Amino acid sequence: MHRMSKPFYMISFLGVVIFPVVIGVIFRAFGIDIDEYRRQVMAAVLVYTTIIYLVFVWRIWTALQDGSA
Repeated sequence: MHRMSKPFYMISFLGVVIFPVVIGVIFRAFGIDIDEYRRQVMAAVLVYTTIIYLVFVWRIWTALQDGSA
Protein backbone atom coordinates (compact mmCIF):
# COMPACT_ATOMS: atom_id res chain seq x y z
CA MET A 1 0.00 0.00 0.00
CA HIS A 2 1.24 3.48 -0.85
CA ARG A 3 1.78 6.00 1.89
CA MET A 4 -0.58 8.93 2.05
CA SER A 5 0.73 12.35 1.17
CA LYS A 6 -0.12 14.12 4.41
CA PRO A 7 0.10 17.70 3.10
CA PHE A 8 -2.12 16.90 0.10
CA TYR A 9 -4.81 15.18 2.14
CA MET A 10 -4.76 17.69 4.99
CA ILE A 11 -5.01 20.66 2.63
CA SER A 12 -7.81 18.96 0.71
CA PHE A 13 -9.61 17.98 3.91
CA LEU A 14 -9.34 21.48 5.34
CA GLY A 15 -10.51 22.84 2.01
CA VAL A 16 -13.89 21.24 2.67
CA VAL A 17 -14.33 23.48 5.68
CA ILE A 18 -12.29 26.57 4.89
CA PHE A 19 -13.06 27.20 1.20
CA PRO A 20 -16.86 27.61 1.46
CA VAL A 21 -16.56 29.77 4.57
CA VAL A 22 -13.93 32.06 3.07
CA ILE A 23 -15.81 32.38 -0.23
CA GLY A 24 -19.07 33.08 1.63
CA VAL A 25 -17.45 35.77 3.79
CA ILE A 26 -15.81 37.43 0.79
CA PHE A 27 -19.03 37.37 -1.23
CA ARG A 28 -21.05 38.87 1.64
CA ALA A 29 -18.41 41.51 2.41
CA PHE A 30 -18.41 42.78 -1.17
CA GLY A 31 -22.14 42.25 -1.73
CA ILE A 32 -21.58 39.76 -4.55
CA ASP A 33 -24.50 37.56 -5.52
CA ILE A 34 -23.81 33.91 -6.13
CA ASP A 35 -24.73 33.49 -9.78
CA GLU A 36 -24.92 30.27 -11.79
CA TYR A 37 -21.22 30.31 -12.75
CA ARG A 38 -20.04 30.65 -9.16
CA ARG A 39 -22.40 27.88 -8.07
CA GLN A 40 -20.86 25.57 -10.67
CA VAL A 41 -17.35 26.37 -9.48
CA MET A 42 -18.32 25.85 -5.84
CA ALA A 43 -20.07 22.58 -6.73
CA ALA A 44 -16.98 21.34 -8.57
CA VAL A 45 -14.77 22.16 -5.58
CA LEU A 46 -17.24 20.43 -3.26
CA VAL A 47 -17.23 17.29 -5.42
CA TYR A 48 -13.42 17.28 -5.51
CA THR A 49 -13.04 17.70 -1.77
CA THR A 50 -15.72 15.09 -1.07
CA ILE A 51 -13.88 12.54 -3.21
CA ILE A 52 -10.58 13.36 -1.49
CA TYR A 53 -12.26 12.99 1.91
CA LEU A 54 -13.72 9.60 0.97
CA VAL A 55 -10.32 8.39 -0.28
CA PHE A 56 -8.82 9.62 3.00
CA VAL A 57 -11.37 7.65 5.06
CA TRP A 58 -10.91 4.56 2.87
CA ARG A 59 -7.13 4.63 3.32
CA ILE A 60 -7.48 5.05 7.06
CA TRP A 61 -9.92 2.14 7.18
CA THR A 62 -7.62 -0.14 5.16
CA ALA A 63 -4.69 0.80 7.41
CA LEU A 64 -6.69 -0.23 10.48
CA GLN A 65 -7.66 -3.65 9.10
CA ASP A 66 -5.33 -6.44 10.18
CA GLY A 67 -7.07 -9.29 8.41
CA SER A 68 -8.55 -10.95 11.49
CA ALA A 69 -11.69 -8.85 11.94
